[in-house]
Amino acid sequence: TIDGVPTAVFDGGLNEVALFAIDRHPSHPNRIGGFDVHGFEPRTFTIDPTQRFMIVANQKAMNVLGDDGKVHTVNPNLVVFRIEKDGSLVFLHSYDLGGETLWVDSARLGEAD
Repeated sequence: TIDGVPTAVFDGGLNEVALFAIDRHPSHPNRIGGFDVHGFEPRTFTIDPTQRFMIVANQKAMNVLGDDGKVHTVNPNLVVFRIEKDGSLVFLHSYDLGGETLWVDSARLGEAD
């Protein structure tokens, strides 16, 4: 917890998609930059068939301390980016999925509703 806040909140760290360029000689990646995924624990991503959009699935709910001094919850979400010609990402929209996690709880599989 952060001093003075009665519940656990995010206290810093990276939640991003990194952009790399590959040097051909020698053949190794060079990090060009990172793009905030507007959520927590990015689990997976996909690029659409036109290669113009990327969708990132953030899997974890997390409490954050807002500029107003209040605790807010960021839910699991899907975040859409436009892919620029240079490979950089432009944030377009975040779709809140609600709940505590994005993934199915395997312990509950087979339970009747």
